[in-house]
Amino acid sequence: MTPNNLHHHRCWQPRRNLHHTKGLTRTPSAAGGWFNGNSGQAGVGPLPQAGWSQQGHSPYTVQRKRIGVVPVIILVIGLLVIGGAVGIGYFASRPNPGVALISDAVEACDRSGYLEISDGGRTLNVWTEGEETHGASQSELDCVVEMLEVPTSVTSRMWSTRALDGMQSGTWGDFEASWNYHPDNGFKFIVTVAD
Repeated sequence: MTPNNLHHHRCWQPRRNLHHTKGLTRTPSAAGGWFNGNSGQAGVGPLPQAGWSQQGHSPYTVQRKRIGVVPVIILVIGLLVIGGAVGIGYFASRPNPGVALISDAVEACDRSGYLEISDGGRTLNVWTEGEETHGASQSELDCVVEMLEVPTSVTSRMWSTRALDGMQSGTWGDFEASWNYHPDNGFKFIVTVAD
């Protein structure tokens, strides 16, 4: 082989047998070796695939997968916040059982106009008639006591209250009550929904 032919062979042989993959060159050896012209590294076996991880996933794909988790987390947090706000609003909008009972008691028992609701429906004031004042009848007060389910432990004290006993109080269920009695002014009964 002449020098010209040898030169032609050497130039042409690598172009035919070498395999290039982004800086990695397949050397024409039986072991199937490779050489990285960029880093100077060499090895034996299949060519490493540039831009791919050992698990066979492109780093760009892995990055896209990681980025895709963020919107899902944000969406879940957003749904939890919205659900919590809706739940709080729902329970806040529901009438308190005690408030509902007071409203029902006034609607069922008030025939004289001396049953008064105040504090946004949380308090009921009842004044019965006395020797010198007008007010609700005893039957109206009895009706209120029954509607509000005042227990015997409280009513027994109510009906035995004297003028000299001053203001008395009692609690049951959702309610707190105070009352006093004087023959001239009648029986004053105040019921409030407990906090």
